[in-house]
Amino acid sequence: AGDVRAQRAIGLMLQNGVLLPRSPDAAAGWFYEAALRGDAQSMYLLGKAFEEGQGVDRDSRLGAYWLNRAAEEGYTSPAP
Repeated sequence: AGDVRAQRAIGLMLQNGVLLPRSPDAAAGWFYEAALRGDAQSMYLLGKAFEEGQGVDRDSRLGAYWLNRAAEEGYTSPAP
């Protein structure tokens, strides 16, 4: 129903194979949907997916775009 936290959580479960079969391409799709709705953490995760070619074709330009968008929203990296 458009809840970005739920979309991000589903993406993370798919990315890591937790409770759902691992599917990096489906994970990237969920991150994309949440990123479009303004979720900075999903922007970051999508940017990393593009940088690393996880579930999407590797694209450093798109990776930088989404990482910059996340930074503009105040999110630069996950806590260690």
